[in-house]
Amino acid sequence: MNDLLIFGVPALAAIATVVEVAKKFVKLPSRFAPLLSIAVGVVVGLAFGADPDWVNNALVGVALGLSASGGYSVVKRTVLDR
Repeated sequence: MNDLLIFGVPALAAIATVVEVAKKFVKLPSRFAPLLSIAVGVVVGLAFGADPDWVNNALVGVALGLSASGGYSVVKRTVLDR
């Protein structure tokens, strides 16, 4: 569990950053941002997961992608919209 906490927080920031870069520079439509977030999360989960079982790492990646997408939405609505 500690591995997930140590690994998860920087991964959330990295996933959100990759999605925002894709939206700004690659002109990714905003409606596809959550899908890209999940896909990047799965890749990160599989690449850096601590569990020997790849299915668990993929599920952690899905959770990270969903969290990154939802977390950015909350910050955008509360902090950036003034």
